[in-house]
Amino acid sequence: MALSQTTSQGAGQVTITKQQLSQRMKMELSRLLVMSPAELEQDIDKKLQENEALELAPQERAVDEDGRVINDRGGADGDFYDSDDIPNTRAVAGDDGYPARRGGGDDRRAPEPRDDDGETIVDHLSEQLMTRNLTAVQRQIVVNILGNLDSRGYLVRDARQIARDMDREDVDEEQVAEMIYLVRSLDPPGIAAFNSQDLLLLQLERMEPTADVETALSIVGDHYDELLEQRMEAIAEALGTTVDEVERVTREVLRRLNTTPAAGYASSAEDVNAAIEPQYTVRVNDYDGTIEATVNNRFPELQVSQSYKLAVADSEAKQLKRQEVKQIKENVSSADFYIRMIKMRQETMAGILDFIVRRQRDYLLSGNEADLHPMVLREIAERLGIDTSTVSRATSGQYIDTPHGIIPVRTLFINEGDNIKVALRELIAGESAAAPLTDSKLAELLRSQGFKVERRTVVKYRTELGIASSRERGCPPPTPS
Repeated sequence: MALSQTTSQGAGQVTITKQQLSQRMKMELSRLLVMSPAELEQDIDKKLQENEALELAPQERAVDEDGRVINDRGGADGDFYDSDDIPNTRAVAGDDGYPARRGGGDDRRAPEPRDDDGETIVDHLSEQLMTRNLTAVQRQIVVNILGNLDSRGYLVRDARQIARDMDREDVDEEQVAEMIYLVRSLDPPGIAAFNSQDLLLLQLERMEPTADVETALSIVGDHYDELLEQRMEAIAEALGTTVDEVERVTREVLRRLNTTPAAGYASSAEDVNAAIEPQYTVRVNDYDGTIEATVNNRFPELQVSQSYKLAVADSEAKQLKRQEVKQIKENVSSADFYIRMIKMRQETMAGILDFIVRRQRDYLLSGNEADLHPMVLREIAERLGIDTSTVSRATSGQYIDTPHGIIPVRTLFINEGDNIKVALRELIAGESAAAPLTDSKLAELLRSQGFKVERRTVVKYRTELGIASSRERGCPPPTPS
């Protein structure tokens, strides 16, 4: 079922209707969403070669008087958001209509690794997990973990962040940590490492515990900074051995370890190490404060071959064999499905960008993290009518080019509690040491800033921040003379 669109005057808004996706559509959408534009180009080329019913559409496009390409809404590529077009950024999702936007451009981020058969690292890990006896909740957690693997195979979000992204009452940090441990036990060794040191340790811990491996574990675990700085003498002295021995273990053990766990699934080392480039671009007009937001893509428009459509219509007249007719119809159906899923991918990504720009307008204008508003994956998923895991896969490893630099899209996702903690910490930092603010007073001040909190909420967040009570923060009474 294709996405339905309605175009309005002025802002050129396109509304995405919620829909029920079949399992086949969900799988294909998830596959396409994690692709970079470069990968999608390759995928389209492959489909064009495999299916004669799929062909490139004519590339003629209209231009305006300034020579700019006009998009299908009748305006220039890119979308503008001014103060009148943006609802209150503190509003809960659902208060305003949901426009989807689309733009042109060029982008390349490090692709998800693949082998020659097209199997991604996520496919490889998912196949191993099929034999595990996991609950429905655990499998949902695993999907989110896999969606947060970057092109090298590193895990870009920790257990706390993933639990927060999922925003489910039946999922906590401890459960996510347990599933991360499971994923890290899979092949290839080192998958889902948090950083380079963690990557080496994960691989060493899977090796036979020989004397050299034990030495390597000590070097990486206890003297990693010295190793990076090539301070072999300091390492040797700390381990009570010789510099030659440290260099030998480094050469024979550490240098043979894999620095990119997903490299075996990439088309080339160049692809794996490709420079990070943003999937989204946001620009602010300093004159009037309008925001232009663009989904960066590069691929041709597709269509079902007209000759193939005629072949289906004239199959009886041409007296084709039954098997030939069946193949023609299958090719047409496959081409039509692929085109619709490509469109759905673009609408989904445009919808994600639109939501981000509307919710985080204040931050995009200021660059101050204090201006970030609560935003979680579930809100976008509900607005688009898709699974949270799909939004997770579409945003993990993606970057957005803002006026304040290129940042991971996931850094824009925070919950209300994070904002309250920031404000709470600032209030306590500015209090008088002689008259520290009580929890009741803090709750009152937070409410004056627009937060809906009670005293018990303040106590909870203050405790999580490791901040003592007002009585403990107060100045000690003067010592009697």
